Amino acid sequence: DTMFVLSFTSGGAANAEMWIRDWIDTWGLRVHVLDRTMSLAAINVTGPLATELMRRAGLPDAPRFLGHVHADIAGVPSHVMRLSFTGEAAFELHHPIDRSVELWRALMDLGQDLGIRPHGLQALFGLRLEKGHVIVGMDTELDTTPRRLGMDWAVREGVSLGDVSTLGKLVVSGPDVVEALERLYPCNVADIKPGRSRYALLLNERGHVMDDGMILRESDTRFVLSFTSGGAANAERWIRDWIDTWGLRVHVLDRTMSLAAINVTGPLAVRLLRRAGLPEPPRFLGHVHADIAGVACHVMRLSFTGEAAFELHHPVDRSVDLWGGLMDLGRDLAIRPHGLQALFGLRLEKGHVIVGMDTELDTTPRRIGMDWAVRMEKPRFIGRAALERTAKLEDHRRWMGFVMDGEAPTEGMPIFGGGEIIGNVTGSWTSPLLGKALVLGWQKRLPFRDRVEIDGREAVVTSTPFYDPEGQRARA
Repeated sequence: DTMFVLSFTSGGAANAEMWIRDWIDTWGLRVHVLDRTMSLAAINVTGPLATELMRRAGLPDAPRFLGHVHADIAGVPSHVMRLSFTGEAAFELHHPIDRSVELWRALMDLGQDLGIRPHGLQALFGLRLEKGHVIVGMDTELDTTPRRLGMDWAVREGVSLGDVSTLGKLVVSGPDVVEALERLYPCNVADIKPGRSRYALLLNERGHVMDDGMILRESDTRFVLSFTSGGAANAERWIRDWIDTWGLRVHVLDRTMSLAAINVTGPLAVRLLRRAGLPEPPRFLGHVHADIAGVACHVMRLSFTGEAAFELHHPVDRSVDLWGGLMDLGRDLAIRPHGLQALFGLRLEKGHVIVGMDTELDTTPRRIGMDWAVRMEKPRFIGRAALERTAKLEDHRRWMGFVMDGEAPTEGMPIFGGGEIIGNVTGSWTSPLLGKALVLGWQKRLPFRDRVEIDGREAVVTSTPFYDPEGQRARA
């Protein structure tokens, strides 16, 4: 009677969570919101023989269409939801993220004689098109209505690959492109030279952080923009809408689905890229076009992990070739893949923000300690007037770092001060490198405290980055 599960698109999940939390808080309702996006994985089982596979896996009476049950599937506790995006019988199995490989393998084994095969996003999108199902953010517009340990050590000491294909990727070009980007972003754009890039926040009219990403200049009139996976669709619509409103001569091309991206990171990343055909990898914040292991790539020197890192943006149909080529070339370097959990832990050691996970609907650059990303001397950009007005006001919210002994607390936990809740945890990680529990979270009461209580233990406010504060390793 009092508990519901809500699901959203991959691209809209972070924004939907912030939206729901904000309205519940505004209305003052007694509702608890728990984000399970990163703690639960999901496998889609679909096709005319899906029900038979479910029976074999331990569900004799599969739920009918739009029903859902909790059950052990192949020995893994799952929330089984009877839905369909493909037009065929389909079940989503939501389960603990650390049991995904076990569940996947078991289902593949049980379905061997049924001719079971995996499907990817391209097949899924094609099947949904046959059914005419809408994908919000892809089909819609802005005004459309109704432990990881082996992985993180590979990044810190060797070289590792990660799939970051879901990041947003736009190409913007035209005679007015610099004018458009100067208005859209709070940082300077005109002084970025071809072959160089700059980190940037994307703000709304209220000066609140909508998204973040990179601005990469390719020529005088052509730029590549990147965005978070969760914010990409909204950012594209936002940019198109403003360019149309201003009547500027700018062309926007969305490459998010046509380009895949592999993150190559670690102290040995440069050595791997040299072997792969790039004798002079770009320096930090540089980018070049080159063939890597025989695959045409846009190579971007960035870093979310705190180590030397390169994003290789390439045609989506060459991903397997590129991944396999890099893994082969890095075998003697002890190359290993890393996933999102390792990536999120590594970013936490650096204190990097994840928009939508660490931020709230009304987060300003000042609240997350990123005033440096805003150039108030610019005469015009979206959100400038609001930032100028609120700069004179006292702000009772700050996102900050904490260090504590023992295991990291669960993300979302309340932060206590003086026996009262004064904030919440947005990210946590038991760092094997630093031997401590690292926490990122909010304090929302003045005066801000130097020591707080999380999970019944003391946590000490600590400046970020926790690791390599000078950023030397990312530039090595």
